[in-house]
Parts: sequence; C-alpha cells; structure tokens
Amino acid sequence: MLATVSPSGWDPLAVLPEHPGIQPALASLGVGLERDVAVQVLRDRLVVAPGRLARRVFQLVRAERAGVDRLVIVHEVPREAQWELVELADIPRPEVVELEPASPGAPRILLTCTGLDAALAPGEFAILHQQLVITEVSRTAQAGCELVTPRPDGTHQLIQEVAFEQQLPAWVRHSHIAPGDQEASSTQELSPTAEVQRIQHDAPAGRHVLAWGW
Repeated sequence: MLATVSPSGWDPLAVLPEHPGIQPALASLGVGLERDVAVQVLRDRLVVAPGRLARRVFQLVRAERAGVDRLVIVHEVPREAQWELVELADIPRPEVVELEPASPGAPRILLTCTGLDAALAPGEFAILHQQLVITEVSRTAQAGCELVTPRPDGTHQLIQEVAFEQQLPAWVRHSHIAPGDQEASSTQELSPTAEVQRIQHDAPAGRHVLAWGW
C-alpha cells in the first residue's frame, strides 16, 4: 500500500496516520518508501457490533519493480481495545509492529507486514486478505470509530463498506483528506442503512474516511 514520490511531489507518508514511529517501524520490517506495488483493487470492510469491530482488507496489487516480496497494511485500533489477527487460509501470518498512541485520544497503530511465497517480477500480481478483530471496544470509543483507508497513488478501484449488526447509525459521512492536509477537502452524506458501501474508480490519493454517529 506504499508508493513512491510521484512527479507531483507527493510524499507516501502523507497518506498514513501521523506518527513519528511509522518510518522507523517500516525500516524495521525491511520496507522502504520506494514504489513497490500499484494497488489495482482495495476493498476495506468493517463490521460494527456491540463491543466488537471486525475489519477485513482485500488487495490486488501489481509489482512495479523486481524483488517485491512483502506487503504492508496499516490498522488503527482504539486505545483501550484488544485486537487479534484472524488467520486466513493460504495467507501467511504477518509480522506486526504496534505503535502506542502519538497523542492523547489518538488510536494505536498496527503495521502488518506479510511476506510472499516468492518475490514478484515487474508486472506480476499478488492477492492479500487480512482480517483484524477488535474486542472490548467501549460504547464511547465505538461511537468515535471511523473506517480510515489510505489510498496510495495508482489505486484503480477503492471499495469501502461498513455493516452495522445491531443499532443503525443516525448518519454516515464520507470524507476525503488530500495528502499533506489536516482537514477534509470534500465530504458526502450517505444513507445510514445497515450496509453502507462506497465504490470509487481512480479516486484521489489521500485518506478516505467513513464516519458515523448514533
């Protein structure tokens, strides 16, 4: 999910959460900031249930250089919650680096790095599934949860989904935060139904946020 600096001067760190430990953590995982892959499809799904969140990420990526042998996914976890990565068939268990909140009220950051069975050649494709289950999420923390999807430069299709298993939200809103910005550059109100889905083709780079409230 990381990409290199584009001709426009975009910094790949700009799409990730602000945290001073992210770049050292990536280095510890053996991941640089060069353009390794182009994300063809990124599907990010979150199921919201009482005291529990389940996030499932699907990626179809294309190698942009020779020797790509690992993929990184970033998760944000509420400060007091517990988390567990669910093992999925045919997917190696990733290496995880957990970063404590950078400021009061901020979430913890999980960087997960999955090694591939073999290094990719330029133009070869790989598929990655990952499921993270977050438990012991308080009502207050859950009300403040958002589905934040970093969209690197080059993603062809971005799909965001949130399913509410019990109480329906009063509102759901999509926001786009451009790289380097602190506030949303655009917002859109969505129907607060039991299943909210937003599909974008060639969506702008940055952080795409689905937020809701009761």
